[in-house]
Amino acid sequence: MKLPIAAALLICTAVYGCAGIALRLYQPAQIADCREPIPSTQNLPKTDFVRRFRFQVDALGDTQVSQGIEVVAQKRGSKMTVVGLSRFGAKLFTVLQDGREVTVDTPVKALQNVAPHNVLRDLYRWPFGIDHGKDVRVLVADDRRSAKITNDICGYTTTIVEVGNPHLAP
Repeated sequence: MKLPIAAALLICTAVYGCAGIALRLYQPAQIADCREPIPSTQNLPKTDFVRRFRFQVDALGDTQVSQGIEVVAQKRGSKMTVVGLSRFGAKLFTVLQDGREVTVDTPVKALQNVAPHNVLRDLYRWPFGIDHGKDVRVLVADDRRSAKITNDICGYTTTIVEVGNPHLAP
């Protein structure tokens, strides 16, 4: 009687183990980190805030990468936290920045097609208007609630829409 239970456990372990390995080995097409400088949080507005955005990042050229990301940014003092979520609410990454020091946590890399550092740089470009760079174009919509960023050197565009009203942190 113990043999069928052991066999069932062995089969389940093998199936789940293979699924875990497959998820780790799966590498989707990605827009890599551009390696451009990231501005300091000292360049941000002095007031604390919490803001929500929807990012749509698309590769230029032949690379087939397109990813929608919900982004929540919170700044308190010199520290900013940026959390990226998939359209289904799965956490893609957390970026912690204090001054120029940046730490990134990516729980499930297989879900992420866009480097978190690129999202952080684009957040500085709009809505904060910091560090566009000579090869980056920022086109702000007439209503000032969205913008399209084109980064020719890194090969992608980002459309950012602010969700809700920007407000000070509680």
